[in-house]
Amino acid sequence: MGKKIKLIEPTKGHISKAERLDREAMREELFEYPDLNTQPPTFLTGEALNEWNRVVPLLKSDIPISELDYSLIVSYCVAVGTIIECQNHIKDNGAMLKDGKSNPAVRLQSQAMKDMRMLANSLGMSLDSRMKLAFNKSKEKPKDAFESLMLDD
Repeated sequence: MGKKIKLIEPTKGHISKAERLDREAMREELFEYPDLNTQPPTFLTGEALNEWNRVVPLLKSDIPISELDYSLIVSYCVAVGTIIECQNHIKDNGAMLKDGKSNPAVRLQSQAMKDMRMLANSLGMSLDSRMKLAFNKSKEKPKDAFESLMLDD
């Protein structure tokens, strides 16, 4: 994987006008991808479908989410559905089965939780990723006509 590209907000120090324009264009490009189709896939059922209906409107309102993120969102919803189904199985049967063996739902739930956390972070749904977004937004400077004159080379 190549070097991670920083947008304007997290950049410290001086950058050239050309670099600033490139980074502004990259940020604007995030909103130019095809819009996310809000129809859930037909195979999502139960809790996974409920999660889709809950998160998609929230994501569309705050994050430059696009059709390219579709499979990540589906995977996130499946992971949440799996967590809830496993929890219901554990609640009904216990963490240990009657034969003394551990309930396989515990291991499955644990893996689904790890997957869900990773996917939520990738989609900007975790507290850490939202804090980074908020921090970057707070660092944005208002457009100043005088500043733009000074930046012209």
